Amino acid sequence: MLRHTQTIRGSNGDCFRTALACFLDMEKVEDVPHFFDGDPNLDEGWAAVREWLLCKGLFMLTVPFQGELAAIMECMKVQNPGIFYLISGYSGIDNHIVVAYEDRIIHDPCGKPAGNNSLVGPCTDGFYWIKFLLPRFHGVAS
Repeated sequence: MLRHTQTIRGSNGDCFRTALACFLDMEKVEDVPHFFDGDPNLDEGWAAVREWLLCKGLFMLTVPFQGELAAIMECMKVQNPGIFYLISGYSGIDNHIVVAYEDRIIHDPCGKPAGNNSLVGPCTDGFYWIKFLLPRFHGVAS
């Protein structure tokens, strides 16, 4: 995994696209659109994320969790061993997203050393958000 550092800070920073570029092992962060630039409409931003990923044959599965971060990540290790994922929480400044593996944060796109101290609590909506990237299913549900 390439470990990029975000270049835009603040409430409309580019931690998400940076984490996604790392997760997808992309050479340049700029190859991922900044879906939440400016004063974004979150519904439109997430729709654009889904469309961009579908063009790459991927789908993002997002699951909200409440509770202690350590317990959530321990559950990830036990239930999903060997799986990388993205997790959002509160950084102490703003909502933030990092790359995790099993029960630990392995890359923080803000540039500080990776560790489970990268997120100090859930997002401002009260949830930690875990995102998995999965291959797009081409079948039709019946």
